[in-house]
Amino acid sequence: MIQLSRTPSGPLIAGGRPADFEWDEKNSVVRLPIPAGKGALSRVRIGLATEPPDASAFFAGASRLVIGRPNIVSTSYSSDALASRSRLLAPPNFRLKAIPKSPLEIDYEITAPADAPREATHGEFITLALEADGVRLGRTRLQLFRPASLRIREAAGLHLGPDAELALDPPLISFDPKAGRDLHFAIRNNFPSIQNYVVDVAGSGLTFLPARAEVTIAAATEREISVRVFQEDTASGVRAATVRVSGAADFEQRFEALPLGRSDIVAYARDLDGDGVEDQILESQRVRASFSGVDGRWMEWVWKDTNTNLLPDSGLLAGSAMVAARAAGPAWEFRWKKGRRTVSLGSGNRLTIEQDQPLPAETLQPGRRDGVTYRVDRLAPNRAVYSVERPQ
Repeated sequence: MIQLSRTPSGPLIAGGRPADFEWDEKNSVVRLPIPAGKGALSRVRIGLATEPPDASAFFAGASRLVIGRPNIVSTSYSSDALASRSRLLAPPNFRLKAIPKSPLEIDYEITAPADAPREATHGEFITLALEADGVRLGRTRLQLFRPASLRIREAAGLHLGPDAELALDPPLISFDPKAGRDLHFAIRNNFPSIQNYVVDVAGSGLTFLPARAEVTIAAATEREISVRVFQEDTASGVRAATVRVSGAADFEQRFEALPLGRSDIVAYARDLDGDGVEDQILESQRVRASFSGVDGRWMEWVWKDTNTNLLPDSGLLAGSAMVAARAAGPAWEFRWKKGRRTVSLGSGNRLTIEQDQPLPAETLQPGRRDGVTYRVDRLAPNRAVYSVERPQ
C-alpha cells in the first residue's frame, strides 16, 4: 500500500509491465501487487504515472552527445513564463547556446570539450538539468562519444587466460609478405545522422590496395572497408603504418604490421600489457608465445588459427624481477640475478624452455581445446618441449 496526494493515472511495474490497482479515494491509498525482483534482495522498481505539476520542464531528442561537435538538445515547458525564467545546467567547460523554438520550446546547442585539460571522455555519462526559480524541474543522462572510431578486425590482442583478451595499443597485425592479407577496417559513425568519410592507409615498406577509399555510414552505425596489404621489400621486422580518417571526423589510427612467411619464426619485443615495459614474443604463422618483460612470466601460448590461448589466467613460470632479455635468432634468453632461462620456437610448433633450475612440476598439462591438441614432453628436470597441432 502506498499513500498518494492525488489519483494515479496508472502504475507501471519494473520492466514496463502495467499492473491493475485499487484506489481508495477516501484515504488516498493505492493497492497493487508487486512482483519480486531478481537478486538476493528481491528489489523491484515501481513507476506511478501522474499528471505533471503546474510548473514542469522536459528534455526530448538526443540520447548522446558527440565530443567537439555542436549537438542539439530540445526542451519543453508547461508555460512560456517558466521557459523564460529557466536555464540549462551542464558540466563545466561545456559550451551552451539557447535557441528559442516556440514560446514553450527551447533548443540548446551543446558542445562537449575536445581539448585538454578538460577534454571529455569517450563513453562517459553526463547529467543535464533544467532549473527555474532555484528548483530543478527535469534531468536527463546522456553518453559522450567521439565523432567516429575505428578498429582493425585482424589485430592481435593479449590473451588474459583462455577467455579474456586485451586490445593492443597500437594494434598489431601479421601477414604473409608474398601472398599479402586482407585487413578489415570497421568504422563507426557516432553522429545521429548519415556521414561521409575518406580513409587513407599508408605504411613504411608496405603497399595497401586500395590505399584510399570513401565510405558513407548511417547514423550510429558501423561499416567495414576491406584493404589488402603487401610488403614492398625483403627486410624483416615490425613496420609502422597509419590509417587516416577525414571528412565528418578527422583522426589517425597508428598500427603495426609484421611480415611473417610460412617458414619464418621471429623474435621481437613490444609492450603488450601497457605497463611501459617491453615484453618478449616468439611468433610463427601458426603460434605465438609471449613473455612478460617484468618477470619473464609466460603469458600466452596461442594457436592463431582459432585464436585459442592454452595457458591459465595467471600464466606460467613467473619469476622475480628480470635483469635482462636478449634475442638470439628465433629464441629469447632471460636473465635473473640467480639464474637464466632460454626459450626457443622451432618447426612443428614446438616451444622449448630450458633453465638453470628445475622446471616446476605444475606447468601446462597435455589436453585438447577448440579442436587443438597440445602436448608437454619433459626431456629433463630443467628442460621441456611444448607442442601444439590441429589434427586433420
